[in-house]
Amino acid sequence: MHANTRAALWISGSLLSFSSLAIAGRELGEVVSVAVILMVRSVAGLAVTSAFIARYEPASLRISLTAFGALLVRNVAHWGASFCWFWGVTLLPLAEVFAIEFTMPIWAAILAVAFLGERLNFLRSMGIAIGILGALVILRPGTGVFNPASLIVLLAALGFSVSLVATRSVIGGMSTMAFLFYMSLLQLPLGVAFAATDWTPITVASIPWLVVTSVAGFTAHFCLARALRLAEASVVAPMDILRLPLIALIGAAVYGETLDGWVAVGACLACFGNWLNLRSSNRLP
Repeated sequence: MHANTRAALWISGSLLSFSSLAIAGRELGEVVSVAVILMVRSVAGLAVTSAFIARYEPASLRISLTAFGALLVRNVAHWGASFCWFWGVTLLPLAEVFAIEFTMPIWAAILAVAFLGERLNFLRSMGIAIGILGALVILRPGTGVFNPASLIVLLAALGFSVSLVATRSVIGGMSTMAFLFYMSLLQLPLGVAFAATDWTPITVASIPWLVVTSVAGFTAHFCLARALRLAEASVVAPMDILRLPLIALIGAAVYGETLDGWVAVGACLACFGNWLNLRSSNRLP
């Protein structure tokens, strides 16, 4: 089987996982607080990664103090972004949440230029400008249709971009499981602290959805990582964009949501900006 075909199969798993995560977040948002959701996810992740590392790679947890500091920044930003994302899923149509989330690579490109010293060429500048225009089209600030809840998801996209830039500074010398172990370990105290102030009991009915959030959160990124090992990012990224029409169909079928035309236009602009940014990265030495 061709490598790109196998990458497409892994992307299919990622698409289904992200969609399942959104549906589970919507269902849980009515009965369980976001802080409890994130706490449970960290506990599950810590249990799985600890068992794997203890059995197969016990030495992988040795990292420098500098790397630990970068991981701390990364995971505080990622936890805050996850909190805003799950909160946004309960407030906005699912397609709009995913459309705003697609602006994340644009903010990451700006941060990479500012803090990692990456070069800014014409294509990357155009990609950033078009991506920001896409965000403005989706949000439409200053108009009567502007939804303040959109800012919550925009904060999620900004938080994810900070975590992505911080990840790129430390991930090269770490195994995947060690990285996921530290993610769960560092985010668990945040989950416990916030869950203590916003505690909601875990009911029997909510347990299956909590399992979905724990499993889908892991498989979504695992499948995406496997796809990137098999194919170029320029091949994987367009397939990942299929998340938006897929979640729009799911939102319409399950929740009767309609896709706003301006959201669709803004999402297309954001995706085109991401594509230009990707092309610019391929041209940089």
